[in-house]
Amino acid sequence: MKFITPIITALVAGALVFFFYQKKVDSNNSTFSLIELKEAQLSVEKSLAEKLNKLDQQLDAFSSSISNDRNFSLRLLVENDRSSPDVTEKAGQFLDPMGFSILEITDSAFNILSSGHFPASAGNGDTLKASLIGKSPLLLDDNIMGSNVLTFQTGKRFAIAGMTFYAIGGIQVNSEFLNGLSPRNGVKVLLKRGKVILGMENIRSISEIKDNKIIINDKEYLAVQMYLPYAGEGEKPVLITLIQK
Repeated sequence: MKFITPIITALVAGALVFFFYQKKVDSNNSTFSLIELKEAQLSVEKSLAEKLNKLDQQLDAFSSSISNDRNFSLRLLVENDRSSPDVTEKAGQFLDPMGFSILEITDSAFNILSSGHFPASAGNGDTLKASLIGKSPLLLDDNIMGSNVLTFQTGKRFAIAGMTFYAIGGIQVNSEFLNGLSPRNGVKVLLKRGKVILGMENIRSISEIKDNKIIINDKEYLAVQMYLPYAGEGEKPVLITLIQK
């Protein structure tokens, strides 16, 4: 019996040491994973800020180009010809070369003079775009050739001969856009708005994020989310960054 007691004591002590060691390892792994997630989130936010800053700069350049375009000014202000190709086709000439998905020129009442993404909308009014002027890019639903899409858009005021005009520009938010936000393999970026999910195919089920964890198709991932500025109606879009293991 005197030999059994030390053995039992040693086994119990060993078990306790292993338990606390494993607990420390799990804690360290959890801390490392959360640090990894935070780094991924910061990288995604930085990439998003860079894309939106580029959009803002490109629209500044477009506005400056139109305000100095003599043919545009001549047809619109001197000849009062809003149907001239020098007016109606102007946005379309800059759409692809400057990387826009949405590009419009409107008058001071937000009547569309030229649309690069939907040329047939010239002459229509869109006062909703007033909320974009002079602000950081906002998410907005728009129509590209008959299809409703989600876009980041912003607006700039410019003047020609003392008259006010607006330039509206935007980029489409789709899987390609979201993939471009990811800093590396293993980091996935999704956009969730209600039941609509962009950035990952074949999603059958998705949970809310709880304790930095999300369950997609019965598989658990580390994840974090941020709400995006939205000028539309309904649920605000949520940007989700998750770590794939």
